[in-house]
Amino acid sequence: MTDSSAVVIETASGKKLEVKECTPGKILQILDAAGTKSPSAAWMRYATLVCSVEAIDGKPVMIPQSKVALEQLADRLGNDGIVAVANFFSPDEEKSDGEGAATDTDPDIDTAKN
Repeated sequence: MTDSSAVVIETASGKKLEVKECTPGKILQILDAAGTKSPSAAWMRYATLVCSVEAIDGKPVMIPQSKVALEQLADRLGNDGIVAVANFFSPDEEKSDGEGAATDTDPDIDTAKN
């Protein structure tokens, strides 16, 4: 693990992600990477999920320094990675399909996927 306060979660495809809540300093880095145009609340929420990943399969992840780098990290995580991270940070928003499996119900994530 890259950080003792990070937690390892597994995606549906089997990737192991080390995640940690973003610090205020990391939020400022995300805003800096966003550039001069102020990002929407939905973009910031999604970027915060992406940047909460400290490592993928045990390999440390650097915080993206640009929008392009952030998009590339999001693509590395994939949809199932984003869903796993979102469900980790907001477990109350999960809905059960009747068989104990969580389903993705976040409209911001659905929008970002499309």
